[in-house]
Amino acid sequence: MADEVGRLAAETAEQTARIAATIGRIEAEMSGVREAATAALERAGTGAAQAGEGRQALEQLTTVLESQIKRLRLPVSQ
Repeated sequence: MADEVGRLAAETAEQTARIAATIGRIEAEMSGVREAATAALERAGTGAAQAGEGRQALEQLTTVLESQIKRLRLPVSQ
């Protein structure tokens, strides 16, 4: 009986070590996923800011072009 208890204890210790190793691998992978998600979020923020700047530049260009078109449509008085 003591041998059986010892064997079960050894198996339990071995399985516990395997579970701990698996948990360690999962935690390491999750850390990588978290870092990738953070980097993607930062890139998205930068992209959104650049898109806003691009929109403003296009609006300014549109305003200038509309002004030039109106100026060209005016009759020449000289």
